[in-house]
Amino acid sequence: MVTVLTMLEFFRVKKELSEIKRRQDELENQFKQIELEWDETYDKVRTLFARIAKRQDRAKGEVLQDQPSSSDASEGFITQNSGLTERQRQVQAQIMARRNRPNGGVH
Repeated sequence: MVTVLTMLEFFRVKKELSEIKRRQDELENQFKQIELEWDETYDKVRTLFARIAKRQDRAKGEVLQDQPSSSDASEGFITQNSGLTERQRQVQAQIMARRNRPNGGVH
């Protein structure tokens, strides 16, 4: 009787172990797939950030080229590519006009 139970337990444990092994293999495969997907995503994000950085560098270079000299700024000139709306340009022109008054804009 004892040997029959032991044999039954052995087969049950063996079945459980094979199920655990199958599940482990399945999880390992899923993990490898996730790692591959993450590597692809990381490469895409890294490439995107590199493009953004290059774009910012180019934009910064263009802004530096478009900036007026200090004498132009004191005379109230506004660059065409300043990125301001019409209303913002009007307000900026009023501010520059006040600054250029002989008394420095103080009444």
